[in-house]
Amino acid sequence: MSVLKVFPDAAQLNSSLAHDLVVRLERLLANGHKQLNVAISGGNTPLGLLDRLLVDHSDSKIWKLIHLYWVDERYVPFDHPESNYGNARSFVEALGIPLEQIYPMELGANPELAAASYGKRIDIIAGERNEKDALFDLTLLGLGPDGHVASLFPGTDHSQDQAFCKATIRPESGQARITMTLPALNRSRCCIFMASGASKADMVSTLWGTGPNPLYPASLIHPPDPPLWYLDEAAAALLNRKS
Repeated sequence: MSVLKVFPDAAQLNSSLAHDLVVRLERLLANGHKQLNVAISGGNTPLGLLDRLLVDHSDSKIWKLIHLYWVDERYVPFDHPESNYGNARSFVEALGIPLEQIYPMELGANPELAAASYGKRIDIIAGERNEKDALFDLTLLGLGPDGHVASLFPGTDHSQDQAFCKATIRPESGQARITMTLPALNRSRCCIFMASGASKADMVSTLWGTGPNPLYPASLIHPPDPPLWYLDEAAAALLNRKS
């Protein structure tokens, strides 16, 4: 059963999640891990959290050992205002993660080649681990109002993917994306969904307590340990009606 945590607002959600994230990763270090593979969502979802990590936890020992990946990216240059990496870059560099351990999704000649290239990077992790071992120690995910996760959008059967990355298209805008697929996302030691705002309430209510549904890609996230959900009260507002 997934664990649900609800906070009065997004600021308190980010503060609590920042603390829990650092504690979780520091525990892995204490247990002998020499490298921490972390994957973060694109969009605006992680930016408030990254700011909180910088303000409250920049002195943690974890940053020098983190290898940072993105779960998805818009197919735009890094200096474009919609670049996921571009928007997060100042935060992750200020935290002190070594530049050679930060892995943005590079543009290729086309989105398909860019996805294949990033998939090969994940293949390297897979080659260092047993088939069922986690690829990522922590994966941070957002939730779209339509049930999309990463850049896996409704209307496509994502359950048959075998490669770790693929190119997709955002239906509303036609914008090309690069995204990790379910085979990558579901090999996470810990998956955390974070969602804030009333626009997410309907989908949170739809997904909570139900099984996988191909109509909603976010429902197909099922790593070995159930995902953790961090919500603000606005995103969780409709859950009481289900209890």
